[in-house]
Formats: sequence, C-alpha cells, structure tokens
Amino acid sequence: MEMLFMTISLIAAFASTTALPRLDFGNNRTQRIAHCTDGLEYKHSDICCLLCPAEIQFCVWSPGTHVKLHCTKPHNKGVCEECDYGATFIEHMNGFTECWKCTTCRSDQEIVRKCSSTQDTECQCRLGKFCSPDQPCEVCKKCLRCEKDEEIVRNCTATTNTKCKKIQQKSDISSDSSAMIIAALLLSAGFIVVVVCALCWWKRRHSKPGT
Repeated sequence: MEMLFMTISLIAAFASTTALPRLDFGNNRTQRIAHCTDGLEYKHSDICCLLCPAEIQFCVWSPGTHVKLHCTKPHNKGVCEECDYGATFIEHMNGFTECWKCTTCRSDQEIVRKCSSTQDTECQCRLGKFCSPDQPCEVCKKCLRCEKDEEIVRNCTATTNTKCKKIQQKSDISSDSSAMIIAALLLSAGFIVVVVCALCWWKRRHSKPGT
C-alpha cells in the first residue's frame, strides 16, 4: 500500500514540474490565413503561389504561360506551361489554369497581326469596308461611293467611311459672279440717283426768289 502511494505521489510531482505542449488554435488559424503579394502571387488552398511565369529571364518577366500544377509550399512556384503559339495566349503574369483562346478574324476582316503566346490576333475590315471604332464591330459596312456630282474629301479606311461633297459647277460660279456684279452696279446707280436728287433739292431750297 505504501508502495502504491509513493508511486502515485511521484507521478503527480513529475506532472506538476513538466511543461505539457499547449494547443494554440488562434495562432494556427492565423498562420493558415494567406497574405499574398499583389501582382506577384495568387491564393490556392490557403497558401500563396507565385504567378506564372514566376522567374526572371534576362531581367524581364516573361508572360505567355499558365499554371499546370499549383505550388505545394507557400511563396513557391508551381509548374507553369507555355501557351500554344498561334492558338492560345496570355498577356500578363497570372494564376490561370488555362490560356485564352486566340480570336479568329471574320470573313469580312483581314489579319493585321497574328496571334502569339503573349498577344491576341488583331483584325481589321477588308479593303472597301469599314467599322467605326466607337461602335461594336459586329459587321463591316460597305464604304460609301461618291456620286457623279460629288468629289472625295476623305478616302475610306478600315475605321472611317468615305466623305464626299458636291462639286460646284463652272456655270454656277459664273452665274454667282454675274449676280454679284449686277448687284454692285445697281447699288452704285441708286447711290448716284440719291446724290443727284439731294443736290437738286439743296439748290432749289437755297436759290433766291425772283431769280
């Protein structure tokens, strides 16, 4: 009995002097909250992975890749894979699992710049058609043709329509000139008549009686 009591006492004394590990759920939760760096990292499964591409090549960030496998350790790079040249592209560093599909030009458009791994296809309306840049270009419109009595002020481009103006005929110009000359002569004649009448009235008024 004494041996049992001594054993229990020794165990109690040992337990009181030994520091047991504490469970700090608050700290662990804080550690699980990922604080990713904007523009360099993205969040996946509560950890921060570096964006693709996540390495510097020749002192320049190299876009044109997407995430194939996410990272397993915080602030590390996963596996990045290049976009399919001419089929898919991505312009900026990213955490996307797929690249974007390249735009296909319509039948009424022509290719200005082919799609690459970092830039989308650039299209414009074919010759003889246009599409205003301030409107959604769903269909290219046919360029305007000036009439026979019109002349071109501005040629049609891929983004602007043709601008025309009426041609002023020579007969119209001569008739306008003749009308201006006649009007000037009539004004001059009227002025002379007024002056003559004024002089006659003045003489009559100032002439002596009996003369």
